[in-house]
Amino acid sequence: MPGLRLINAASFDADTTRAMGLAYEEACACLDSTDAATREAVAKRIIEAARRGERDIARLAGYATGGSVQSGRLCHVHGRQALFSCAVFCMKPDELSLLSKHLREVAIEQGELLEERGEPVELVHFPQSGMVSLIVALPEDRAIEVGTVGSEGAIGLTVGLGSRIGSVSALVQLSGASLCIPAQRFRALASQNQHLTDMIVRYHEMQLGQIQRTAACNALHDVGSRLSRWLLQTSDKTGEDIIPFTQEFLSKMLGVRRGTVSAVATRFEAAGLIHTGRGQIQILDRKGLKKEACSCYEIVMRHVDRLLPRT
Repeated sequence: MPGLRLINAASFDADTTRAMGLAYEEACACLDSTDAATREAVAKRIIEAARRGERDIARLAGYATGGSVQSGRLCHVHGRQALFSCAVFCMKPDELSLLSKHLREVAIEQGELLEERGEPVELVHFPQSGMVSLIVALPEDRAIEVGTVGSEGAIGLTVGLGSRIGSVSALVQLSGASLCIPAQRFRALASQNQHLTDMIVRYHEMQLGQIQRTAACNALHDVGSRLSRWLLQTSDKTGEDIIPFTQEFLSKMLGVRRGTVSAVATRFEAAGLIHTGRGQIQILDRKGLKKEACSCYEIVMRHVDRLLPRT
């Protein structure tokens, strides 16, 4: 099974890998899905939870299914099965069913803008795979990343609170798939459902905290700490230890010179933390990389877990 291969290939000890495998089987049985893409998404979410330190089998399975194992959040979009974003895992089954009727699955391609700052928001996106950067443009055609969104989150949720204009730009960095719903339809559903509105507020608070923390980190912390944080967060979002980005790209996201990123990456590689190849970086030692990262990595994780509990 592709999902089990992903889990077995991840860098965990034998006991953790066994727990992850059992959680994977439990989650897939709960979802009653044989769809390969869904099973791969389950595996990646279990890997993400394990990297956050979770080792309990039931909680790992619950994280993967977007809620408790007894009520996995599997929706059907035009006859196909899809795992819903963890951002809405707390929705009741009837609420989820109502929302899923209006969803369609689309491919999101690297370089595509899902939301542009100052422009009307047309669609609300729930990424299934890939990664999206939240970007703030600076003078002289420069930009800096202030947050990321993967399969745990959403783009454009605040239209459900009445907002119609994008506050940041959401740029696809890793191609994947997304479930989307017209902003007008999502706004109408939210206006009729207090539970959905509460979820939007909680998610917005979580994302705003992440953006504020990232902005402070970019201003105050050294490049090595920030690069470590970025690599760990990206690995968490994608469920992969191989990150297909160049040092040139990383320098733009971190708002520093390419030579600075290159010097830090060389030091990390010499220490056995990462391996750099053509157009990609592989994480070799997560524990070592965490020691290099600033406290922002752990603080953001705790902030997310407090506002969007996994179980």
